[in-house]
Amino acid sequence: MNIQNIYVFIKRHKLQIKVLFIIITSFASISILFSSFVYLKSNNNKINLKLKDKLAKLKRHNLTKTKQKLKLNNSKPEFYLIIDDVGYDEFMLDEFIKINLNINFSIIPFLPKSMEFYNKLQNKNKIIMIHFPMQSKHKNSIEKFHININDDEITIRTKIETTFNTYPNAKIMNNHMGSLITSNENIMKIMLIKLQEKINISLTV
Repeated sequence: MNIQNIYVFIKRHKLQIKVLFIIITSFASISILFSSFVYLKSNNNKINLKLKDKLAKLKRHNLTKTKQKLKLNNSKPEFYLIIDDVGYDEFMLDEFIKINLNINFSIIPFLPKSMEFYNKLQNKNKIIMIHFPMQSKHKNSIEKFHININDDEITIRTKIETTFNTYPNAKIMNNHMGSLITSNENIMKIMLIKLQEKINISLTV
């Protein structure tokens, strides 16, 4: 039988071939399902034991993790609220002082009202910080007294020294603007070492 005859045969018996193909595939599927059913039935106990063992291990693992989490959660999280930019708006400062919380007030040094606000916060036994102006990467206007990218080590150390001598009850310092300064590793090391000397903070640089 040549290729032409095969083609004619397939074309004439197209429907019968389709039916035969469906019967064969259906029989094969039924055989596979039956084999699977027989296997599951004969190995049911083994499979259940394996499943139970896995579930038991998973349960023990989750229980251990839960206990570890409970141990970690015994220490309560701490939340610190800092009010920046103190030195400009007296009304807002008074409103925050009225709030009965341990709020940290961060003063911009050497503004016309900075010392007045510092004394007011001291009299109210509030936590005081220094909100030190620092040069930004952007051309933002900045207070006259600030840390500049061109400041040398002596200038930076002197500015920090002067500030904490003027506001001696300030506990720590954060930056006012300052993206250019805080991204400069050398200047940050100078500042942090000086702060360590001045207010005994613990750090590694």
